[in-house]
Amino acid sequence: MRSNDMNSFFESGVPKPRHRSSHNDGCNDDFNAHVMLSNQHDEPPPFRLIGAAKNLEASDLSAVIVSCPHAGRFYPEDLVGAGSIGIEALRDLEDFAVDALLHDLYHTNIGGICCQIARAYIDVNRPEDALDQNMFDEPVTAAKKSLKVQAGYGLLPRLTSARTPIHDRLLSATAANQRIQFAYRPYHEKLQELLGNATKNHGHYLLVDCHSMPATDQYNRHLPDIVLGDCHGRTLAPYIRKQIDDFIQSKNFTIGWNAPYSGGYITSHYGKATSPGQSLQIEINRSLYMRCPNQIDADGAARVSTLLKTLLGFLDTTVRS
Repeated sequence: MRSNDMNSFFESGVPKPRHRSSHNDGCNDDFNAHVMLSNQHDEPPPFRLIGAAKNLEASDLSAVIVSCPHAGRFYPEDLVGAGSIGIEALRDLEDFAVDALLHDLYHTNIGGICCQIARAYIDVNRPEDALDQNMFDEPVTAAKKSLKVQAGYGLLPRLTSARTPIHDRLLSATAANQRIQFAYRPYHEKLQELLGNATKNHGHYLLVDCHSMPATDQYNRHLPDIVLGDCHGRTLAPYIRKQIDDFIQSKNFTIGWNAPYSGGYITSHYGKATSPGQSLQIEINRSLYMRCPNQIDADGAARVSTLLKTLLGFLDTTVRS
């Protein structure tokens, strides 16, 4: 993506928001957060197709499928009204504008899916039963608390990244079920459809789950440009891992594997290194493409976009060979 193409991002299939916007001084208008009003009948669907998935038949798509679960900028009104903090505080859970970095996939045979609903409302990169009983005023069906749920980052996040409480009241079980029905299940049903079509047409798939990360970890240590996760070797064949490592380093980006991000639910659930269906998580250092919170560096974004397009094209060739 050329730097002057960033403003054309919304012209290529992303719906122009018709909802109340939350503006941030200096923020590119295309990436503002938007409140979904409960009386709106033209609310956006919970996901949208990205890349070639928007314009090619399933039989023409690559076996490489992209997932973008945390770039949603639509905040349902019931979330905004259920807490004492504003949208800007909630936005620190977003993988800001990662979908824009995938814009150039429209010109390839690689497609995928992006969640449009904010992660603060529901995290589609968690198991459906990853609920924190302490958030509800009645019993809910919940699995044994994982470390992520205990930390406040389950299916319905309890905290922002700055560890500020999101809700100022307990939720009902009905509210959880509504969020699951509205956003979570449609996302996974469409993702499963894309992966199923890839398996049908190619005999295999490689799912690439795209995220962004801060410049430093919790100990203020600088992170690499790119952190890749294969759940410590469980979701990706070693020979593909080696080729990815060489490819990214050849483009003059620093790289790390599985630390501090080894792969979330989507990566671990849909991939197995010894099966025809494999997966990889990509974490992109935000310092590469952002100048400050909620503001894009167009030149940096163009560089990252080019890397992603060429890497995914390389993977398409790799999994076909």
